[in-house]
Amino acid sequence: MTKKYDFLIIGAGPAGMTAAIYASRAGLKTAMIESGAPGGKLLKTNEISNWPGITSEPGSQLAMDMFQHSTSFGAVYEYGKVVEIKADSLDPTSEKQVLCEDGTIFQAPAVLVATGTRERLMNIPGEAQNIGRGISYCAVCDGAFFRDQEVAVIGGGNAALEEAVYLTNFASKVSILM
Repeated sequence: MTKKYDFLIIGAGPAGMTAAIYASRAGLKTAMIESGAPGGKLLKTNEISNWPGITSEPGSQLAMDMFQHSTSFGAVYEYGKVVEIKADSLDPTSEKQVLCEDGTIFQAPAVLVATGTRERLMNIPGEAQNIGRGISYCAVCDGAFFRDQEVAVIGGGNAALEEAVYLTNFASKVSILM
């Protein structure tokens, strides 16, 4: 089955949903292709308190609000796991094809890849269940939740050191574990 759109967005996290708002408001027939529920990392975040206009809200609620907004101008949510994007590198104005695992093919003159990131889990007991409830992957996002507490940063590279230094603004003690 082939479905045609003016604009395709691979990913329905905050960036993909924001793009869908702008594209559909501009009158483009727009689709977001997502292999999971819309919301991205918001769905794994227990509390959002750094979003302008919202003092505190569960990530899942903000994801639902964003999804409703992103489809309010006509953007369509399409479930699918993208396995390939085909484009003519010699003709950037040609139709792009986005192929999904189930055989569905999407076509559009423009494709935006907004797939976000995925953290590398360490597979320690309780890790997956406690993401957003004590385990965090972003000091800037969540550091203030750990004010006056002892925290540990796991990692040995520059990113871990930068996160640890930032956390010293909030935590009573910061340890780096390698």
